[in-house]
Amino acid sequence: MKLALALATGAAASGNMNGPYTVSSGAGKTGVAFNSDYASKGHEYFDVYSPELATQYARRRRAAATIPRDAIAADHGEHPGPAASSDSGPRAASQAITGYEMDMVMVSPLNAPGQHPENDVSVPINWAYNHHYEAWMTGKYSELRKIEHPDPADLTFHGSPKTLELVEADGARDALGDVPSSQWFSEGNGGESRKSFHGYPDGYAQLIGSPDAWHIEPMQIDTRNRECGVRPEDVGNCTKFEAWLEPKQARSGRSHLKAGSPYSGVLECPCTSRYGGSVEYYGEAAGTKAGGALCEAGGKNCHQFNATPRCAAPWNGEPAASGGELLAMGNPTCASATYAGGLQCCGHKRILLDADQDPGPDLLRYHMKRRAASLFALVAETDLLGMPGWPISTSSADLHLTPGTSCVGDCPGGPDCECEHTITSHFSMSNASMIYAGGHCHAPACISIELYKNDTGTPELLCRQVSVYGEGDVAADKFDEVGYVALPPCLWGSKDEGLEPPVFLGEDTPMFSITHTWNTYVGHTGQMASWQMRGVPFAATA
Repeated sequence: MKLALALATGAAASGNMNGPYTVSSGAGKTGVAFNSDYASKGHEYFDVYSPELATQYARRRRAAATIPRDAIAADHGEHPGPAASSDSGPRAASQAITGYEMDMVMVSPLNAPGQHPENDVSVPINWAYNHHYEAWMTGKYSELRKIEHPDPADLTFHGSPKTLELVEADGARDALGDVPSSQWFSEGNGGESRKSFHGYPDGYAQLIGSPDAWHIEPMQIDTRNRECGVRPEDVGNCTKFEAWLEPKQARSGRSHLKAGSPYSGVLECPCTSRYGGSVEYYGEAAGTKAGGALCEAGGKNCHQFNATPRCAAPWNGEPAASGGELLAMGNPTCASATYAGGLQCCGHKRILLDADQDPGPDLLRYHMKRRAASLFALVAETDLLGMPGWPISTSSADLHLTPGTSCVGDCPGGPDCECEHTITSHFSMSNASMIYAGGHCHAPACISIELYKNDTGTPELLCRQVSVYGEGDVAADKFDEVGYVALPPCLWGSKDEGLEPPVFLGEDTPMFSITHTWNTYVGHTGQMASWQMRGVPFAATA
């Protein structure tokens, strides 16, 4: 499929694709006076559309899509990069990605993405929930290659084995100098991503030499009640979420899934009678749990349950050591017998319903749409943003009252009962100045996520992101779906931009993260708590 391109030069009359953004800076300063409108700064941009995603209700989809070069960039030599020539001869052109935006859109006419963007209709997040997406940009001198035999014990790729790897071509360094041949955009943070800013302060960008393709791998779950319709003209139907079919185990400790809830029971990947369902709901005869494995009905196609990395060894108290809390707490997500749902019950194309539930034939048809802001003519002081990949993976599951929960009020049944689940994760970071930090924490339970450095023995709060929940006024803002979140990321840069100065982290700087989630009437089978960050490998100045 050939994909269409919209490439504009200069400012766009409509501003950002998803409207205005809120940005934080430093220790909990939200709503700083940072200009998040790329176009108003004179940045060029281009839009690309993925191949079509056509999904059944309650089906989990993780589809890789490659967007070819002719849908992205001008000829390699059209825009001179920062190092257009050298002693060894001419250098390939470079592009500097200064930020990006994402949406999910139904297109008209069908199968013609990008040809009539004025007809695009955004898919509400309560129709198709985006848990996360990985995105790469490759160039003439790089390739994203499939790993033929992924290691099933490797769960470092968002809880799954790594299946793709970037490979640099021979001659890349001669052609590009110090400019990277590919880039990874890790802020694919999920349902909160459309209204969460993804960009950098002035003077910073991710460079790539001779770009020629985007690659995107989204994890989607279709939650749209088919009685409400799935076509563009149905976007005005059931704007207040109406639940449809749900497996029995979707209600496991989740009393919020009652009538009127804005969330679907399939949102957080419940185990079912089709796969991994608990004996409590489906009985021993179902054969969905066997000897520490999760299985299809009748004990078929079993996969060994693996609690790592989310249930890693506990922190040993050493400042720079890594460690979490779930295993020590006895969190139910750490054992196959009590595992109620999450990534391991959420394989590609798996239907998150019981065997006697039929999702029906009606398909929701849409495309992932990405807009990248860029600068082709780079100023000398622009610095390459490194991607050191500092993940903090925690997860929590709630079967009743999860360890790590504290409550106030008359609990558990009193009207004033409020319970909060807290998880702390320890790790270290080295030799980088913080430029961008974005948390990944989902509705319906996310309250906040905090990042601290602890090199002096007195913890210093670097970033605090507080969830901004939608109110449901979709007539005024199509992204204001009730109960779904935006997370304003933290940026560091110049005072002129309204930002705090960059924070330098020396060798093995002790760090920890604290995630707060609701645990009152919003029990959950899984919650992300990861940081997706950018920095430069030197002491940056404001």
